Amino acid sequence: MPNIGPVELIAFAVLLGIFVLYIWALVVCAKKERWIWFVLGIIFGLFAFIGACLSAKPGSSWARTH
Repeated sequence: MPNIGPVELIAFAVLLGIFVLYIWALVVCAKKERWIWFVLGIIFGLFAFIGACLSAKPGSSWARTH
């Protein structure tokens, strides 16, 4: 069994947190119907975060609930 130190454990936790935020940003883009930002976010992660920060399109499920 490999010996996992505290540095590796912290690095894993940070990477897991970034991945969870990335998936959350993609879901928000989809709910806001920002499809171009969603597709670009799949390719380049930064675009998902930008699309999540933009306002929702009128009539989207995000606009109806928030």
